[in-house]
Amino acid sequence: MKETAILINVRDRPTEISLLLQSLRTQTYQDFDVYILDDCSGTPLTNYHFFNCIMTRLKLEGHQVYIKKTEFPHGVSRARQEIVDWAMKKDYNYFLRVDDDVILESDYIERLFKVIDKGYDLASGVTVPMAGPTFKRNPKFLKGIVNRIILDKDGNHIFNGD
Repeated sequence: MKETAILINVRDRPTEISLLLQSLRTQTYQDFDVYILDDCSGTPLTNYHFFNCIMTRLKLEGHQVYIKKTEFPHGVSRARQEIVDWAMKKDYNYFLRVDDDVILESDYIERLFKVIDKGYDLASGVTVPMAGPTFKRNPKFLKGIVNRIILDKDGNHIFNGD
């Protein structure tokens, strides 16, 4: 068993979670297992070829990958609690919950551990979402630029927001 459990809730996002899993493969920190809770997707994740290829690669690289599909939709809060309860049955030192629609920078987990090594009990990071909001916003409450992302001269993420 690894030191860290990575917890991912997903519903009807096979491409996004596949890209997230690929970004986990490139992490500088590799001491983790992956838990995926599929909250009653219309089509099971295992029906998608790209997802299966990434899962196979993770397993070949020594990661345990656990997938569970709910029988009925739980909703975000209950599904997140269920995956935590599921992973806590094993003896991990750390739990990392990641949204299914992000791509992690290659040193993301390593940077979180650097914060914990400084003596903090909890570390949280900002990830850049793959897509903008799917709901319509009233522009009178927003600045002129919506969902702007600021990068430094080397292409590293500095700010994401409205």
